[in-house]
Amino acid sequence: MSHPPAKVPAMDDTVIFSPPPARPQAGGAPGKYVPFFDALRSRPGEWAEWQSVCRSPSAATNIKNGIYSGTSPGEFDATVRKQPDGTWKMWVRYSEEDER
Repeated sequence: MSHPPAKVPAMDDTVIFSPPPARPQAGGAPGKYVPFFDALRSRPGEWAEWQSVCRSPSAATNIKNGIYSGTSPGEFDATVRKQPDGTWKMWVRYSEEDER
């Protein structure tokens, strides 16, 4: 069974060139995890278990990319492992200056 082609409305002839607005500052709750990240900075290269609930492996990517308040891209390394009960656990470490 074939369907007639969908009609696409014509675009207005006006094109507005405009840069996108600046990105909002990273982070959710201001400073919620800052004490954790500060503790890792005092022990560079040492892994620490993330104590909050880790709902998905993307949390590690967010930490690596500096999405969390108090972090910068590449400042921290993070890894996630699925547990036998199906939950996720994450470990984070501060990357020393010479490793970045």
